Amino acid sequence: MLMIFAKAIEAKLDEQSGGGEAKDGKAQQPAVKVTTVKYLAQLLNEPLFVSPRESLSILSSLFRKSTHRDIHYAIAESMLAMIAGAAIPGTPSLADLTLQALQALIPVVGRLNERTEIQEKDWMAFGQGGKIPPIEDKDSTPPLLSLLLEYASKSTLSETVRRRLVEDIILPAYETSRTAYNRWVAVILSRFNALEDLEILSSIPLRPVALAAMLRRIPELLSEEYFMEWHNYVKTNLAPSTDLPAAIYRLAENLRSESTSDPTLTQDTNASSHWMQFLDQRTNIFGAFSLASLLQRPQARSSLCLSDGLISLLQKIALEQADILIKEFDKLNRSWRDFLAPLRGCGRKPQFLPPSFDLRLALIAAIGEDEHVKIAEEVSSLLRNIIASGRPYHHELDQIKNRILNSLGTAAQVQVACCLGELEDNNDAEPLVIDFLRVDLAHWLLRKADQRRDGSEAVREAFEKSELILSDWSRRKIEEFRIRGAVRFDRVAWTDFD
Repeated sequence: MLMIFAKAIEAKLDEQSGGGEAKDGKAQQPAVKVTTVKYLAQLLNEPLFVSPRESLSILSSLFRKSTHRDIHYAIAESMLAMIAGAAIPGTPSLADLTLQALQALIPVVGRLNERTEIQEKDWMAFGQGGKIPPIEDKDSTPPLLSLLLEYASKSTLSETVRRRLVEDIILPAYETSRTAYNRWVAVILSRFNALEDLEILSSIPLRPVALAAMLRRIPELLSEEYFMEWHNYVKTNLAPSTDLPAAIYRLAENLRSESTSDPTLTQDTNASSHWMQFLDQRTNIFGAFSLASLLQRPQARSSLCLSDGLISLLQKIALEQADILIKEFDKLNRSWRDFLAPLRGCGRKPQFLPPSFDLRLALIAAIGEDEHVKIAEEVSSLLRNIIASGRPYHHELDQIKNRILNSLGTAAQVQVACCLGELEDNNDAEPLVIDFLRVDLAHWLLRKADQRRDGSEAVREAFEKSELILSDWSRRKIEEFRIRGAVRFDRVAWTDFD
């Protein structure tokens, strides 16, 4: 009975003969209700009714014959739910069968717009001056790609299944969309005899938000190529070459002229806005995603397993982007640019530079967690600058604790504390202000780490090392040091810093 029901729905989808989604991207009422297909998909996902092989065969066929995006989503969700059950004992081939069925998603996810299929005849009409095909909206990840990324990032799936889902489905779909995008750009430029701008404009990602979603959710399963694609996109926004804005303005003007003569040619295409978004975006680019966020300590301790080579690349990228920010600060900060404007007019130079504290914090956050000495040295350097400025330091110390030290792993916190808390051997020497601040930070770190102490070998060894620091403090003549050695991992009640 179930198979008869499925065949009946297939027949109805055949009757639609290309319906469900109009060529202009506007949804039509499907001949088969979405809820009906969802119900069928749920039944086919139930092994009590039909074998997985038959279920996947029917679902794959339904996906190919349907053109409605909600039906596509329901079927894809059902197939992906089956791949989640591929780890069930006794069904070793289920993952292979599901991945094979999911191949049907590649051409749909790889479209310029998931809801609109561009057939070869449409490309030909487009190239001969016809209507420009619509491109995906820039502010959201397309639904099917988002669904695939959700499953590819599930910790309940085995690494093998996740990797195959990425390598066999997600990346081929992404490359398909990249090929379609390059063709789309080339045809538009050829309409205006501007193919010399092809290399410049096609270097911009089709869907930056989608690329960011991939990097955020499955970084450990991607090659360095995709990280460099995003990095180049960021650099294009931070310090665009003079060629890119000029090419975008030329193309936008051509599109406006064409729209004026025949509004239907560019209606609902998003072509002009797609490129105009890259003008003067500047630091807003970090609002979508920053590669440096992958180096944050809480994520590093999660299920992500970034290779040493990738971590090294991310550190290099973070430093390069920070370098651009520092060098281009007067261009990237609107208020700073406004401040400089009257001074430039009279040939004067500003008497002070904008604070670099936040940028230096970002650079420290990019340092590997195992580099305890380097982290301690950079924190000490920040403390020296704060002291030299003569301004109150409580706010900056709070930032150092919350944005750098508090995010370290337990063992790393203890190791950095040992580096910060190490004092000169000369007990009679008068300590400097920075010595007090370093010891205060070190003691704060030890107390935080003690609250999170576990039985791991790295944590045990780190705390053994801290005993030497605490013992040294307890023998010091300076009361502030001695009392911290005495109370060990307890709070010093009378100090405001703790």
